Amino acid sequence: MKADARFRASYYNLRVPDGARTLLFNGVTGALLKLDRKLTRALTPWLGKDRPRTAGVGYGDWKAPEFRVAELPASIRERFPAFLDAGIFVPRDADERGGLRESYEHNRTAAPFFVTVTTTLDCNMRCYYCYQKDGELEKMSPAMADSIAGWMQREIETRGHRRIHVDWYGGEPMLNSEVIERISARMIGFCAAKGVTYKGSMICNGTNWPDDKVAFVKRNSIDSIQFSLDGPERHQNKRRSMVGENGRKPSFEEVMGTIGALVGQTQIYLRVNVDPWVGWSALEVLDECEKRGWLAPDTRFYPYLAIINAMTEHCGFIGKVAKFDDFHTEFAEIERAFYARLATFRDEKTLEVVQYYPNRVTLNCAAVSNNAMVFGPNGRMYKCGLDVGDNHRAHAALGQDGTVASMIAEAGPASLAADRWDRFDPFTHARCSECQYLPVCMGGCPKAQIEREEVVVRRQSEFWQNNFDRIIREYFVASGR
Repeated sequence: MKADARFRASYYNLRVPDGARTLLFNGVTGALLKLDRKLTRALTPWLGKDRPRTAGVGYGDWKAPEFRVAELPASIRERFPAFLDAGIFVPRDADERGGLRESYEHNRTAAPFFVTVTTTLDCNMRCYYCYQKDGELEKMSPAMADSIAGWMQREIETRGHRRIHVDWYGGEPMLNSEVIERISARMIGFCAAKGVTYKGSMICNGTNWPDDKVAFVKRNSIDSIQFSLDGPERHQNKRRSMVGENGRKPSFEEVMGTIGALVGQTQIYLRVNVDPWVGWSALEVLDECEKRGWLAPDTRFYPYLAIINAMTEHCGFIGKVAKFDDFHTEFAEIERAFYARLATFRDEKTLEVVQYYPNRVTLNCAAVSNNAMVFGPNGRMYKCGLDVGDNHRAHAALGQDGTVASMIAEAGPASLAADRWDRFDPFTHARCSECQYLPVCMGGCPKAQIEREEVVVRRQSEFWQNNFDRIIREYFVASGR
């Protein structure tokens, strides 16, 4: 380090008061430092003006004192290498936003080969908030499964991918488990012969699984699974009962039985859906998980909360109902209580795995990756899983003969243009480019930005504005430092 080198504080520092201490966070590195009062006083003049938590403003106006290391007080000077490593200070001429953008573009290109396969649009549940259109019960054929496997193999060979991740999706993917078995068998053998790493994952409702659940996961190399519940048993059975030839039947115990058979065998995420009616009862799910022994540190079991939102036009009514809009404040409190209780069983790493800690986002969605694709059951090709089933949102179609045909005319609306995902760029967005939360958000959901879903975009900003300090404090407590 040159003696005359000049430095300044990072724009992406955020200071969180926490009693007698200050928690200093940097969004670029994800570092979280504990400062006592003495060190806080010494450091404050060099950090620049403290900012309110407002999202979407500030970068263009950011000014922080410039200094040489020799000008710093001794208490800071002796710790300066650690502060520099944590990203708290950066070279005077550093283009922080430019560095983030360069990294973002690199990760779009370097991201792993990620293929989502929708085995069917059919489902044995009828959730009121489902974003799929009713009546679209397409099921992938064996011939289409073979065509998709062939497409993946050609992509690996022509583009030189060294690893592939296949995600099984629906509808309910286990209603067409034959396709999972068929494609997995072809791809696992192919990848082994080529020296390519293969991993699978699944998003499912936990029903319709075979008796040999563990064997099914192992032979199909399913590395992680997301299950979901609508709260505790009374809510789950009422809202997500299974539909069959003999009417509806409860689903809670079947879902929990599937999870119980697989805990410890693969990584499991349990998404607990919450709306104004489930509310605080969502915390009861943790009690049930504890009773079943799933919260032990070595189970690889990760429960988390998700508020029910308007994901597509089909369930857009949710975003127009005041009861849902008003519930977001209460949900934040429910979430706080949920993760505080979870932290009594797990260390802070669990909060990172369930994305409750604001770690740096290198790529905000597979949809904006250059190496990701989503297949509908009929071979339609999409970039976003939420678009599956809306054929006019597909950009191409894979035929059973392996040919790929374009589906979107160049003159179509900008929100449906074939390159709309490639053009997504949070660094040209007026609010995102200025925002102090950019490293931990990267514009949030690209679909919401592209299609101007203002309610979703607003809530993304409000989440960080209203909850950032609380989350940092809770994470620090969970870390036991």
